[in-house]
Amino acid sequence: MAGTANGTRRTVLITSGEPRRAVDLRDPVLKFPAQSLVVANNGFLSRSSTADNSRPLVSGGSSTETYVKAGRVFDPPPTSAAGRYRHTPPVPPRQHTSWRDRGGRVVQSLRPIVGVSSGAVSNAGLALAFGILTARILGPTGQGELTVWVTVSSLAVLVLTLGTGTALRVRSRGVPSKSDCAAYAVFTLVAAIVAAALTVAIGLPVHHSSSSGVISAAFLLGFSFMLGRQAGDLLQAAGLTSFSVYSGAVATGVQLLLFAVACLSGHGTVFFALICGSVGYLSQMYFAVHRSRRAGTRLGVRTTTSAVSSLIKIGAPTLGYSVGLLVIQRADRIILAGVLGARSAGIYAAAATLAESIRLVPAAIGQLLFARTAVAQRATGETRHLYKVAATLILGSCAAIIAISGPLVRILFGSQYSGAVPILRGLVIAEIFMGLALLDSRILMGLARTKEVGLISTLLVLIALPTYYLGIKLFGVTGGVISCIVLYAAYSAILWARRRKIDDALGHLSPLPH
Repeated sequence: MAGTANGTRRTVLITSGEPRRAVDLRDPVLKFPAQSLVVANNGFLSRSSTADNSRPLVSGGSSTETYVKAGRVFDPPPTSAAGRYRHTPPVPPRQHTSWRDRGGRVVQSLRPIVGVSSGAVSNAGLALAFGILTARILGPTGQGELTVWVTVSSLAVLVLTLGTGTALRVRSRGVPSKSDCAAYAVFTLVAAIVAAALTVAIGLPVHHSSSSGVISAAFLLGFSFMLGRQAGDLLQAAGLTSFSVYSGAVATGVQLLLFAVACLSGHGTVFFALICGSVGYLSQMYFAVHRSRRAGTRLGVRTTTSAVSSLIKIGAPTLGYSVGLLVIQRADRIILAGVLGARSAGIYAAAATLAESIRLVPAAIGQLLFARTAVAQRATGETRHLYKVAATLILGSCAAIIAISGPLVRILFGSQYSGAVPILRGLVIAEIFMGLALLDSRILMGLARTKEVGLISTLLVLIALPTYYLGIKLFGVTGGVISCIVLYAAYSAILWARRRKIDDALGHLSPLPH
């Protein structure tokens, strides 16, 4: 460390096997507390969230000691007249890496990815199977109607959560209080009723030809979807993240099983598909509440308005990213159904179901990028390597799907969806940009830029809605695909540029004097 006794020039060394660099703690780009710095081996400093606030920091090979108190850095007089270090650990030379070592490095990087994504893989696989089954049984028109109701329900539920699930996780830190749980439960029950009504209110103008039975089933879907989603967040608040992921698999698995039984009994209709979805989300709620209670979470319904308002106040600012991203990814189907009809929306949705399977790669690796970046508070060699691995897997997956798109659509969906082949190829190209955007957004959020990412997503929604409408109105389904590619590319470019700017600010720092 280098600095003056009055703390006016405060710099610390941050490196991890890379050239030594000096960081001014007053720099607003960094955004991490000084007391989170601790000494690692070989004279290098690293970041730890459990560092003692008054622990002396001793650089290896040097007698210099620096104390961190109240976020300020104070150094003793320098050990030389020039005010420089007497000893600086040498930077290890770059060594040649064999192909075997490189392969082992890739395998080592993929191990944690598999560990964090096993639940997500099972959930995504069940969702894909359910989408394929409904598409084959319901046909393009029925699939289009189901897509409208499910998409509208997702949007209504996500908006009406008001970020209370995130707020509960932030306040709980693994042990949610009884008062917070009571406020959360009362809010969820009220919001579920509103979400059900909003689902019907938005869905009817888009698909006004639905029967009264389908409308009633859509109402139930909105209600149960809210309960299931909020229950999953309750598990995360209780520190049961893995069970939260598997609760989603419970919901999708029950939907798939029940709809398969309904098809075998001759009841493969949109109405029964919505009912099966509702039962699936209610099963998710039961599973989540049961596991939470076993973990010691105390639930109740006695609460106050101020307790509910407190959760909303914390959670509402976090909605920008999730709501904006969902609108960007799903608004095209609602507009397509309203302009061109349910059949076109069904064919488009079938192609999108296969294209969106590519998002599993950035979703899984994005979790690791977020965690690693949040700890280091800058891009490291590991995060750059993970980013390259993810980009390679995304490009490889897209190339494979494009190459076999024709046989793939015919085998999975049947000849009635042959028109989905060119749509699938276009949407796969769009997914390249969306995959990169998801990676960059995770890195930015790891650098405490969640509100910034939410603002970008929200502003893009204002462009996405008219873009989708004009593209579909003027050029039909092709216009929807082109609009999707353009919007995803713009979203990816903005996030990439912002991430690179912050990365450059953190990476091109003045060298430590020696």
